[in-house]
Amino acid sequence: MPLLEVSAHHYALDNLTAARHTHALRRLNETVLYLDARQSGLGGASCGPGTLPQYLIQPEETRFAVRLKPVAFEMGPLDALSKERLKGV
Repeated sequence: MPLLEVSAHHYALDNLTAARHTHALRRLNETVLYLDARQSGLGGASCGPGTLPQYLIQPEETRFAVRLKPVAFEMGPLDALSKERLKGV
């Protein structure tokens, strides 16, 4: 299981959920960062089977820590930075 699901969009979550077509999306000037502990499996029974039981997410308390750090291109490869462990977590 991934440690964290991350996405960034110029659209609000309610707009992404409600829009039936891309022309209905309202682009925002700001970028919205979404951090999710997990995402459910595919399938919604709208035009095929629903999500299989083993891929459903059950409600549970979840905690995770996130560190946001500005990065400059001059810092070099980001792979080493991305693997740094958070202290005290």
